[in-house]
Amino acid sequence: MLRAAAAAVAVLAAFLGVMYVRFSGDTVPAPQPTSSPAAVATDATTPTLAAQPEFLIGVDAIPLEVGPEMEIPLDIALIVETGCWQCDGPTTGFVRVYGDASGVLRTDKLLDPSALGLGPRMVSTSKGIEQQEPYITGFAMAPGASDMVVSVCITETCGSGGLDSWSAGSETVIVHSTDGGVTWGELGRLGAGGFVVALADEGRAIVGKWDAANRPATFVYFPGLEPIDLPSNGSWPVGFLDGEVLWLTPPGSGLSLGDQPLVYFGENAGIASVAVAPPNSEPRLAVSWNWPGTTAEQAYFLTLIDSRGRSFETYEFGSFAMVEVNLIAELAGNAETLKYGQPPATAGAHPLNYLPATVDLSTRTVRPIRQPFTDPDFPRGRNHIVAVQRGPFARVVNTDNTCVNIRSEPGSAGQVVDCAAEGVLLQDLLELQFVEDATWVRVRAPAGVEGWASVQYLEAARRS
Repeated sequence: MLRAAAAAVAVLAAFLGVMYVRFSGDTVPAPQPTSSPAAVATDATTPTLAAQPEFLIGVDAIPLEVGPEMEIPLDIALIVETGCWQCDGPTTGFVRVYGDASGVLRTDKLLDPSALGLGPRMVSTSKGIEQQEPYITGFAMAPGASDMVVSVCITETCGSGGLDSWSAGSETVIVHSTDGGVTWGELGRLGAGGFVVALADEGRAIVGKWDAANRPATFVYFPGLEPIDLPSNGSWPVGFLDGEVLWLTPPGSGLSLGDQPLVYFGENAGIASVAVAPPNSEPRLAVSWNWPGTTAEQAYFLTLIDSRGRSFETYEFGSFAMVEVNLIAELAGNAETLKYGQPPATAGAHPLNYLPATVDLSTRTVRPIRQPFTDPDFPRGRNHIVAVQRGPFARVVNTDNTCVNIRSEPGSAGQVVDCAAEGVLLQDLLELQFVEDATWVRVRAPAGVEGWASVQYLEAARRS
């Protein structure tokens, strides 16, 4: 294994991803969420655990230990996918969880297909045409939720990466948000079971399509519908790296970049999911994988890899672990990585198996976050973290459900460079000026636009 030098370790500490971690001693099969088939275990023949995974020959895996519970970190907002967990049901929506100015954890619903006028869904049944709720077939998120692309089925059954059913008369709408999921616009429409898989470059997404029964999905860039060549039959896109599609290659034990093999974890290993770093940073990938890939008694690893497929470090946890989202934190003096985990089994514990946690690579500890994810009124089900916004925040308020102007300079004379809708979380850049008998604060919008907004329309989030 290639050990990272001190500078590389600092970069490793900056990885911000999502991992599923099982804390109880019970045996739990690896979950298979519908949002990405990368989580599906391989069908390879299972060896005994006495044999060592090929990838770890000569490698010392670094153990991760369970630490005490903690609250959601200050100035962090988690964007969470909801829907049925470990079943073949679709994603039902997204919520945002963060601490508000009073210190209370706040849960905001971000995407409601019906509220966008995308419904009801007309479905042909044995009883005739029935009205059903629209549903999400796929999505892709930028690390800080600056770019969110979601496919919504509005007619018949559309299928998705984890849903087998689709109909030739189906229709899918692709919607898009650049303000952290508060407002959405339509990008276009697809038929025949279309679903979003990943973000690409230049404002494009990778979209899958079911074109015929009993045939594998095909993949295209959207918009434009430019076909994407698979490196091998059965390959599935899991990201985009340096202008190339990153593929999970069958039977699920390796990755290729375009048509070139990148990393192989060995026979009987199973890749759960992958997080991709921004350009000009190393390592570029955080890959969670398990071995063997088909049994309940498995070993679970997180490996950090550079753009040439060389490993920096491999971490091992005693229970299931899965990187789930493409996130990188800015180097800000901490080494925490947001993950998923199951809290220790206690009397009256919430029935959910997996909850957010933090993983500190410097101390090698995993700390579960129980609240508000165990509250009775929290949306039940999948609860995957799909993006993370970083504060400190200034929430847009008092606009009568319109938007607040962000200006190039403080005061009404400043050019309007953006207008942030009610409920958007702006990043507070902690710079104030008093102009025209009003206080103005310098802010950054989720899409990266910077400017000044009047504090009359802003609510500060939790500071301590």
